[in-house]
Amino acid sequence: MEYTIALILLLGSIQGFLLAIGLFNKKQNTSANRVLSFSTVIISIALFLAYITFTYPYNEYPHLIKIGAPFAFFFIPGLYLYVKLLTGDSEKISGSFLYYFIPGIIYLAANVPFYLSDAQYKINYFERVYVFQELSKLDIADEVTSNLFNTTFSFMVIYLVIKYRKRIRQEYSDLKGKKLNWLWVLSLTMFVLISTGLIVSTLTVLAIDIARPIYYLTALGSTGCVYMMGYFAMAQPQIFIDELGYHESKEVIDKTSVGEPPDYTALLETITGELIEKKYYTNESLTLHELSKEIGIPAYLISRAINLELNENFHSFINRYRIDRIKQALVDPKLHDQSIISIAYKYGYSSKSTFNHVFKQFTGQTPSFYREKLTSDPGS
Repeated sequence: MEYTIALILLLGSIQGFLLAIGLFNKKQNTSANRVLSFSTVIISIALFLAYITFTYPYNEYPHLIKIGAPFAFFFIPGLYLYVKLLTGDSEKISGSFLYYFIPGIIYLAANVPFYLSDAQYKINYFERVYVFQELSKLDIADEVTSNLFNTTFSFMVIYLVIKYRKRIRQEYSDLKGKKLNWLWVLSLTMFVLISTGLIVSTLTVLAIDIARPIYYLTALGSTGCVYMMGYFAMAQPQIFIDELGYHESKEVIDKTSVGEPPDYTALLETITGELIEKKYYTNESLTLHELSKEIGIPAYLISRAINLELNENFHSFINRYRIDRIKQALVDPKLHDQSIISIAYKYGYSSKSTFNHVFKQFTGQTPSFYREKLTSDPGS
């Protein structure tokens, strides 16, 4: 059992180092991928040290004892910064990013005396803590601090992903390649693993033997996360995030706030009229800022009018018009010979799976069922 786990850890470590090289040299999402490359190196080293722990007796390599502990303070903050850069929450790497790593630097500095101590001292420490489970208050504080720190940051990662997923619905009509489902799963997985680590710490303090099997689980889960990042992060296309025109229209917003509030009802009528007359909704990649440029209305006003008057976001607004037009086309006798997918392409969908999903979301029916039902029974 331990041999299999050790092998998986070793392969995960090797995969991580290869992934780090690939991410560092990837041309898209350059800043984000370089930050993730740093985090991947950190977790790869941690996995390799875990492999050593599983493979060799602790007294053969005593100077590796506790050497991986500071890494826990660097990986999750790195993942957090990756998400900030990838989703546009931060535009570029800046000096302020270093603040996130200060706790790790402090922890590392506090443990320098331990790392400089002799081999026998480290062996005695390992046996006291991990064999006889005689933890001092300092040992308990060490475990709790590390896990609470990472639990907090994992929450922050989840929050960023949630905020981003809401944000893109305000800016994009087509979410393909932008929803970051893999990152959502990864952030939740990391949270579960870190929470499990907190459980392990608690069980260790209570001297309960189940802690070691859970440690196996967390080690394997961390390896799985490396493989997940390896596949999806390398395949992740560039995401260009607009900011609802907040920065470019700041002066206009300020003037609006001190003058008469806009007539959002009239504004929505103008937006809808332009959308229908010029069929902007047929543009499969239509964004809020593209529509803003075409109709000459600031992006933030378009977004606000849609939100306030219809209680919708930009994504729902555009797709509702697309689906309404497609519903009419599906029952049009003149278009009876046209396939459903060809009609969908005409009205702004380039993916059959996306179209089927959105159509069912708005109608509760599949396109084929809707067409068959309406054409066979026009009165329904």
